[in-house]
Amino acid sequence: DTSSISQALSTFVSDYNNALSAVNSQFTFSTSSGSEGALSGDTTIRSLQGVLEGIAGYTPSQTSGATTVESLADLGITMNDDGSLTLDTSTLDQALQNPQAVQTFLQGSALNGFAQQAASAIGEYSDPTLGSIANEINSLSQQYSSLQSQINNYESGYIASQQTVLTAMYSQAEIALQQLPAEMQQIQQQLGNNNSNN
Repeated sequence: DTSSISQALSTFVSDYNNALSAVNSQFTFSTSSGSEGALSGDTTIRSLQGVLEGIAGYTPSQTSGATTVESLADLGITMNDDGSLTLDTSTLDQALQNPQAVQTFLQGSALNGFAQQAASAIGEYSDPTLGSIANEINSLSQQYSSLQSQINNYESGYIASQQTVLTAMYSQAEIALQQLPAEMQQIQQQLGNNNSNN
Protein backbone atom coordinates (compact mmCIF):
# COMPACT_ATOMS: atom_id res chain seq x y z
CA ASP A 1 0.00 0.00 0.00
CA THR A 2 2.14 2.85 -1.31
CA SER A 3 -0.28 5.49 -0.01
CA SER A 4 0.09 4.20 3.57
CA ILE A 5 3.88 4.06 3.20
CA SER A 6 3.96 7.65 1.96
CA GLN A 7 1.76 8.84 4.83
CA ALA A 8 3.80 6.90 7.40
CA LEU A 9 7.07 8.40 6.17
CA SER A 10 5.55 11.89 6.16
CA THR A 11 4.44 11.36 9.78
CA PHE A 12 7.90 10.02 10.65
CA VAL A 13 9.59 13.15 9.27
CA SER A 14 7.18 15.42 11.17
CA ASP A 15 7.59 13.53 14.46
CA TYR A 16 11.36 13.34 14.03
CA ASN A 17 11.57 17.10 13.52
CA ASN A 18 9.39 17.75 16.58
CA ALA A 19 11.56 15.45 18.73
CA LEU A 20 14.79 16.98 17.45
CA SER A 21 13.45 20.49 18.04
CA ALA A 22 12.54 19.61 21.64
CA VAL A 23 16.01 18.17 22.25
CA ASN A 24 17.87 20.99 20.51
CA SER A 25 15.92 23.63 22.43
CA GLN A 26 17.78 22.51 25.55
CA PHE A 27 21.07 23.66 24.02
CA THR A 28 19.82 26.96 22.60
CA PHE A 29 21.28 29.96 24.39
CA SER A 30 18.64 32.48 25.44
CA THR A 31 19.83 36.07 25.26
CA SER A 32 16.93 37.21 27.44
CA SER A 33 17.65 34.85 30.35
CA GLY A 34 21.37 34.46 29.64
CA SER A 35 21.25 30.68 29.93
CA GLU A 36 20.62 27.44 28.05
CA GLY A 37 17.73 25.04 28.59
CA ALA A 38 17.19 23.34 31.93
CA LEU A 39 18.55 20.03 30.57
CA SER A 40 21.52 21.47 28.67
CA GLY A 41 24.00 19.68 30.93
CA ASP A 42 22.14 16.38 30.96
CA THR A 43 24.19 13.58 29.40
CA THR A 44 21.08 11.56 28.49
CA ILE A 45 19.70 14.41 26.38
CA ARG A 46 23.11 14.88 24.72
CA SER A 47 23.20 11.18 23.93
CA LEU A 48 19.64 11.23 22.57
CA GLN A 49 20.61 14.05 20.24
CA GLY A 50 23.36 11.85 18.79
CA VAL A 51 20.99 8.88 18.45
CA LEU A 52 18.52 10.96 16.46
CA GLU A 53 21.28 12.08 14.12
CA GLY A 54 22.37 8.46 13.77
CA ILE A 55 18.86 7.40 12.82
CA ALA A 56 18.74 10.01 10.06
CA GLY A 57 22.07 8.73 8.69
CA TYR A 58 21.03 5.05 8.74
CA THR A 59 22.32 2.76 6.00
CA PRO A 60 21.40 -0.93 5.89
CA SER A 61 23.88 -3.63 6.71
CA GLN A 62 24.78 -6.21 4.10
CA THR A 63 22.42 -8.69 5.73
CA SER A 64 19.38 -6.41 5.52
CA GLY A 65 18.80 -7.32 1.89
CA ALA A 66 18.21 -3.78 0.62
CA THR A 67 18.68 -3.24 -3.09
CA THR A 68 17.97 0.05 -4.86
CA VAL A 69 17.00 1.82 -1.62
CA GLU A 70 20.11 2.16 0.51
CA SER A 71 19.36 5.28 2.57
CA LEU A 72 16.59 7.63 3.61
CA ALA A 73 17.76 9.94 0.83
CA ASP A 74 16.70 7.29 -1.67
CA LEU A 75 13.20 7.68 -0.23
CA GLY A 76 13.35 11.46 -0.59
CA ILE A 77 14.20 12.13 3.06
CA THR A 78 17.18 14.45 3.39
CA MET A 79 18.76 16.32 6.30
CA ASN A 80 18.83 20.10 6.43
CA ASP A 81 21.68 22.18 7.86
CA ASP A 82 19.92 22.39 11.23
CA GLY A 83 19.55 18.60 11.44
CA SER A 84 15.85 18.53 10.62
CA LEU A 85 14.51 16.31 7.84
CA THR A 86 12.64 17.17 4.65
CA LEU A 87 10.57 14.79 2.55
CA ASP A 88 10.65 15.16 -1.23
CA THR A 89 7.43 13.43 -2.30
CA SER A 90 8.47 13.21 -5.94
CA THR A 91 11.60 11.23 -5.00
CA LEU A 92 9.49 9.06 -2.71
CA ASP A 93 6.93 8.43 -5.43
CA GLN A 94 9.72 7.37 -7.74
CA ALA A 95 11.14 5.01 -5.10
CA LEU A 96 7.69 3.53 -4.56
CA GLN A 97 7.74 2.38 -8.17
CA ASN A 98 9.74 -0.49 -6.67
CA PRO A 99 7.73 -1.19 -3.50
CA GLN A 100 9.68 -4.36 -2.76
CA ALA A 101 12.93 -2.39 -2.43
CA VAL A 102 11.23 0.14 -0.15
CA GLN A 103 9.77 -2.64 1.97
CA THR A 104 13.12 -4.38 2.22
CA PHE A 105 14.83 -1.15 3.32
CA LEU A 106 12.18 -0.45 5.95
CA GLN A 107 11.73 -4.02 7.22
CA GLY A 108 14.97 -5.73 6.28
CA SER A 109 15.26 -9.34 5.25
CA ALA A 110 14.51 -10.50 8.80
CA LEU A 111 12.85 -7.52 10.49
CA ASN A 112 16.27 -5.91 10.81
CA GLY A 113 15.72 -2.91 8.56
CA PHE A 114 15.41 0.80 9.20
CA ALA A 115 12.13 0.65 11.14
CA GLN A 116 13.41 -1.92 13.62
CA GLN A 117 16.76 -0.21 14.05
CA ALA A 118 15.12 3.19 14.64
CA ALA A 119 12.53 1.77 17.04
CA SER A 120 15.22 -0.07 18.98
CA ALA A 121 17.49 2.99 19.24
CA ILE A 122 14.67 5.28 20.36
CA GLY A 123 13.20 2.63 22.66
CA GLU A 124 16.37 2.69 24.74
CA TYR A 125 15.32 6.21 25.73
CA SER A 126 11.54 6.23 25.46
CA ASP A 127 10.64 2.90 27.07
CA PRO A 128 8.39 3.85 30.03
CA THR A 129 9.95 1.32 32.40
CA LEU A 130 13.46 0.53 31.17
CA GLY A 131 14.32 3.56 29.03
CA SER A 132 17.14 5.93 29.92
CA ILE A 133 14.76 8.86 30.41
CA ALA A 134 12.47 6.87 32.74
CA ASN A 135 15.49 5.64 34.69
CA GLU A 136 16.82 9.17 35.04
CA ILE A 137 13.44 10.47 36.19
CA ASN A 138 13.27 7.69 38.79
CA SER A 139 16.81 8.46 39.92
CA LEU A 140 16.05 12.17 40.25
CA SER A 141 12.84 11.37 42.16
CA GLN A 142 14.81 9.22 44.59
CA GLN A 143 17.40 11.96 45.03
CA TYR A 144 14.64 14.48 45.66
CA SER A 145 13.00 12.21 48.24
CA SER A 146 16.34 11.64 49.95
CA LEU A 147 17.13 15.36 50.07
CA GLN A 148 13.64 16.17 51.30
CA SER A 149 14.02 13.56 54.03
CA GLN A 150 17.37 15.05 55.05
CA ILE A 151 15.83 18.53 55.14
CA ASN A 152 12.91 17.28 57.25
CA ASN A 153 15.26 15.50 59.64
CA TYR A 154 17.45 18.59 59.91
CA GLU A 155 14.45 20.81 60.58
CA SER A 156 12.86 18.46 63.12
CA GLY A 157 16.16 17.46 64.71
CA TYR A 158 18.91 20.03 64.84
CA ILE A 159 16.93 23.19 64.11
CA ALA A 160 14.12 22.27 66.51
CA SER A 161 16.58 21.49 69.32
CA GLN A 162 18.53 24.68 68.63
CA GLN A 163 15.30 26.63 68.69
CA THR A 164 14.46 25.16 72.10
CA VAL A 165 17.92 26.02 73.47
CA LEU A 166 17.86 29.56 72.08
CA THR A 167 14.32 30.15 73.33
CA ALA A 168 15.39 29.11 76.83
CA MET A 169 18.46 31.36 76.66
CA TYR A 170 16.46 34.37 75.51
CA SER A 171 13.86 33.70 78.21
CA GLN A 172 16.61 33.74 80.83
CA ALA A 173 18.06 36.90 79.32
CA GLU A 174 14.65 38.56 79.37
CA ILE A 175 14.16 37.64 83.03
CA ALA A 176 17.61 39.00 83.84
CA LEU A 177 16.82 42.25 82.02
CA GLN A 178 13.57 42.61 83.97
CA GLN A 179 15.44 42.13 87.25
CA LEU A 180 18.15 44.70 86.44
CA PRO A 181 16.24 47.84 87.58
CA ALA A 182 15.52 46.33 90.99
CA GLU A 183 19.13 45.19 91.37
CA MET A 184 20.40 48.61 90.32
CA GLN A 185 18.14 50.19 92.91
CA GLN A 186 19.49 47.87 95.60
CA ILE A 187 23.06 48.67 94.59
CA GLN A 188 22.35 52.40 94.70
CA GLN A 189 20.72 52.06 98.11
CA GLN A 190 23.69 50.11 99.43
CA LEU A 191 26.11 52.64 98.04
CA GLY A 192 24.03 55.42 99.56
CA ASN A 193 24.00 53.67 102.89
CA ASN A 194 27.72 53.20 102.81
CA ASN A 195 28.23 56.90 102.02
CA SER A 196 25.99 57.95 104.89
CA ASN A 197 27.87 55.67 107.31
CA ASN A 198 31.18 57.26 106.35
